[in-house]
Amino acid sequence: YAMLESGTKKLPSHSLGGGQMKEDYRKRQREVKASERAVQRELIERLDGLVPLAEVKGRALNGTLKSGRTTVQLYEDCVCHCKKLQDPRAGGHARRAEARSVSGAELMEAVLSSNSERVLVVDLPEWTVVGMSSSLRQDFAGAAFGNDLVGQSFAHLVDFDSLNVLRAFSRSLSRVQGRDRSPALSVNVRTFRRRSVVERRLTMTALHARATGRSIFLLSAGEEEEEEEEE
Repeated sequence: YAMLESGTKKLPSHSLGGGQMKEDYRKRQREVKASERAVQRELIERLDGLVPLAEVKGRALNGTLKSGRTTVQLYEDCVCHCKKLQDPRAGGHARRAEARSVSGAELMEAVLSSNSERVLVVDLPEWTVVGMSSSLRQDFAGAAFGNDLVGQSFAHLVDFDSLNVLRAFSRSLSRVQGRDRSPALSVNVRTFRRRSVVERRLTMTALHARATGRSIFLLSAGEEEEEEEEE
């Protein structure tokens, strides 16, 4: 009886120790995320000062950045600026702009380094992934194929209804040539964790879209649904 009593006295201590370890882990995770958010805010502020305002008819500037833009508007202007820098027809204007600021490749690298914004770059109409932000890579950290989707089709990661949404979007771009701004898309994307598959409802906002060629989307997460992994 004394041994049993002694054993039961040790259990609370062990339980408390495990609870403390979990709490310490959660605290570290919160500190890491807070640090990442601080770095991300600093990068966005730096981009806001580097990327000139694009002339967009009817666009309201009521965001919280110093320029008056929202983060999405900043990314849209960043894409527009990159295109101007890379356009050989811009001639001296592009060279002067490049001399005043960073290159288009550097701006895109800064966007894709984001740990808080999900940015996806694809080639249409096949939806082949050619680039993705650090934040989006984290959604596939537990996938068997690794967290790098470059070279794979984004269409393979959505459900059947969402696949039809992507196809309809591609067809709409073919009908309206040269359109950069398109309505947001809602799709279900299967992401991966170590022990589970997570289905996310994502809203895809087109920052730059073409029927054929490079297109850039900003993804925002919605409701999550856990699914058991098949073993």
